[in-house]
Amino acid sequence: MAGGEWSAPDVRGTCHQGGGRSPLTCNRMVAYTGPVDTVFKALADPTRRLILDELSERRSQTLYELCVRLTMKHKVSMSRQAIAKHLAILEDAALVRSSRRGRYKVLVFNDAPIRRIAERWVMRVIREQARGGVPHAT
Repeated sequence: MAGGEWSAPDVRGTCHQGGGRSPLTCNRMVAYTGPVDTVFKALADPTRRLILDELSERRSQTLYELCVRLTMKHKVSMSRQAIAKHLAILEDAALVRSSRRGRYKVLVFNDAPIRRIAERWVMRVIREQARGGVPHAT
């Protein structure tokens, strides 16, 4: 078995290492892997979506400013440390970039991963419709 890869379920229905299946579902159609998976996981949480909404409204903020805005505007009662954990997940998905400015951590929204997803799926359907094609039924 190759390290880190997953293969089909064994007789008992559990996945084992080896060939390309997800450790959670044993089904590649359900569990994505790679950068797209990371973005979808980051977007799955409502708090992280709220953080992205705030960062997209004011593209560059310090961690302190973001915490204040979440508390005052959205009544989010969460510690700075908890928000920082959410930000780490958003940074792993490349949806947020951070840099240090003195003793402040400055956060910037990065919409490139979302644009790539939109181009991959949404824009393809829009182009197909513009050519007179019929989108696939779901």
